Amino acid sequence: MSQLSQGAGSFGQGDPNAILNECRDINNGIDKIEQNLRQMAMLQQRSLSDADTSSGSHTNRELDSLSTDTMAQYRSLTERVRMVKSNKDSQSAKNNPQVTKTDRRLKSAINAYQTNESEFRKKTQDQVARQYRIVNPEASEGEIREAVQDSSGQVFQQAMMQSNRRGQAQSVLTAVQDRHAQLQKIEQQLIELAQLFQDMDTLVVQQEEMITQIEQKAEETVENFDKGNAEVVVAIDTARSTRKKKWICLAIIGK
Repeated sequence: MSQLSQGAGSFGQGDPNAILNECRDINNGIDKIEQNLRQMAMLQQRSLSDADTSSGSHTNRELDSLSTDTMAQYRSLTERVRMVKSNKDSQSAKNNPQVTKTDRRLKSAINAYQTNESEFRKKTQDQVARQYRIVNPEASEGEIREAVQDSSGQVFQQAMMQSNRRGQAQSVLTAVQDRHAQLQKIEQQLIELAQLFQDMDTLVVQQEEMITQIEQKAEETVENFDKGNAEVVVAIDTARSTRKKKWICLAIIGK
């Protein structure tokens, strides 16, 4: 909070267009994210049809690198938007429309990644289900769901031991374990994306509350100062009146 307060107070000092320039730069970053999402969608589709499902495959290594880079960009841009929104000048008539537009665009980009990852997760789960049916053709829908959700692979191992397709089952088990690793990473990213989305507003609200408290304290200080001044004026008037009466009394005695 203290870092945000300092940043909000020092952001763009001396540059009247600092916030607009920052918004423009953030939007350039969002452009890059949108390019990454299009490329990721193609790589994900290729990954689903690739015979090599291991994390070391060319497609999955490229997909993992792009995913890691994109998440890093989301974190950076989210923090920058939070800093901009926490600056008091972001609410000015000049800056607010662009700040609001940038904020909404980044949130939309986060939603796009969430949708992209959710669709890839669903397709991956469907593929795992199909692979389980290869090992256990007589599996019920409940058993298939259990196999899809079982990240340890124990359900597949048990089915493999009972299968008369041992050789095929072993290759399927390896592929399923690779897919489960992908699913776990997707789950982690979806959780982080949801948190980033929430954080874009949470800290700003806290900042606004802090600013409100500071303003209230300042108003109380001014009010107390005014009351103090009024009391001083009364005291001075009283003192002057007392001295005046004193001199009048002395004058009467002297006569």
